Amino acid sequence: MKIVKLLCLAALLSALLSEVGFSLTAEEWLEKGVAAFKAKNYDQAIDCYNRSLELKPDYVVALDNRACVYYNNGNFDAAIRDLLRAIELNARDSYALCLLGDSYRSRFEYDLALKYCNRAIAIKSDQSDYYISRGVVYSWKGESDKALLDYTKAIELDPNSSWAYFDRGVTYQKQSKIPQARQDLLKAVALGHPKAQAELDKMQPTTPPGGTQQKSSKFTAEEWFERGNIAHREANYPRAIECYTNALSLNPNYALAYDNRGNSYKSNGEYDLAIRDLSKAIELNPRDDYAHNRLGLVYAEKGLLEQALQHLDQAIQINPKSEENYLNRGFVHYKRGDKISAIRDYTSAIERKPDYALAYFNRGLAHEDISSNIMAREDLQKAVNLGYSGAQAALNRVAAKPKANPSLTFTLGFREPSGNQMLDREETGYLIVNVRNEGKGEAVNLKPVVTAPNGGKLPSNLTLGAVNAVVVLGPDNTISIPVPITASRRLKTGTIQLEVRLEAEGVSTEAMSVSFKTSGER
Repeated sequence: MKIVKLLCLAALLSALLSEVGFSLTAEEWLEKGVAAFKAKNYDQAIDCYNRSLELKPDYVVALDNRACVYYNNGNFDAAIRDLLRAIELNARDSYALCLLGDSYRSRFEYDLALKYCNRAIAIKSDQSDYYISRGVVYSWKGESDKALLDYTKAIELDPNSSWAYFDRGVTYQKQSKIPQARQDLLKAVALGHPKAQAELDKMQPTTPPGGTQQKSSKFTAEEWFERGNIAHREANYPRAIECYTNALSLNPNYALAYDNRGNSYKSNGEYDLAIRDLSKAIELNPRDDYAHNRLGLVYAEKGLLEQALQHLDQAIQINPKSEENYLNRGFVHYKRGDKISAIRDYTSAIERKPDYALAYFNRGLAHEDISSNIMAREDLQKAVNLGYSGAQAALNRVAAKPKANPSLTFTLGFREPSGNQMLDREETGYLIVNVRNEGKGEAVNLKPVVTAPNGGKLPSNLTLGAVNAVVVLGPDNTISIPVPITASRRLKTGTIQLEVRLEAEGVSTEAMSVSFKTSGER
């Protein structure tokens, strides 16, 4: 009975120790603090960082993080205290220096704020946020030109910084540079800045007394265009069409607006209107590969596959570097039932963009359709690894298919460069092995094997060149494999007879004889 009580007491003590955290390390308390901060539980975060620092008083990262919580809570004095200690321990702690600048700025001590922001930038000049922090100090000091330089530098370092665009837009607004302000705030909206739309709305003119809302001229054509892009990305296609229409009312020759309105019409299922707009974009700019690309897709959706191919061919001719042009032409070939051409185009897309998940997925489906299941599995696995939705289900389906065997047949020919139908001294000719897989399974690592009759060695005056194995030959597929043969200067006039058989994984064919003339004349 005493033993049971002792065990219960031990368990209770262990739980209590775990509850108060005696079993956690300073690093583990730090991680708990980070998690609490991300959950916006700031009091708990402070408590965790306190426990971390009790165990490790000189833990610079914990000081940095606790200061960040203090700063977010508006306790700038406490933040400054922790940050000064952090840079005392590590004078090159650029994060602490920048946050120290933010903290002093929040106390309106601009000279100290600039001092520490400058030190942070001197240590780490490629950090976009540091320039934003210094830009805000300049802005609060009323030195807007210097602020603009810092925000611009921040954008150069991080083109997706919504805060840099927002702060620069607000600064332009203060300078009464309204077009630049709108452009930056639109970009900040597109990048998801939480306050940018509200700031942008403040700039819009109100309805005049007794009048009606002003027309689209309250924005420039470019601004309507950008708003249309935002609406399209949000899948609000009617709104996108409205914005592009406003842009075109201001600039009737705005080719990109026709491009994008046509694409929005396509996404909204209004194919005839899409064709009208995309055709107009091409009329304005005949080398607009994007318009040809989208027009090809619209025609494909309408089942007009030949017109679709014509436009996608032109898109590739104009811009052969675009992976999307090849992807979409592959899609049209696939719809036409030409799976081999589709695979070729998907391969071209992947060559231009090696992490193109959709191209791997589409090529995997095309391989599956021609019963090339090994290649299908490889492509679909790659699509899975790249995070493509639906790839795992397709991979499972292909993997569940029963394995079938190939059946290989072949014919032989001979080709040489001089045109005299015989192999000359020091000349390289080619055995042409034409292979067909008539089975239901794939031939893997297929390769011709060339020997003298009855499996003997080749004559010493002939040398076979390297032949790469065919990785996979699917059912009902054919391929020609050239085997280079080079003659030495010792070659004599006569006839050479050889035997060729095919080998693949688990498969070997009977040998077939081939002969060709040789010339020993020089």
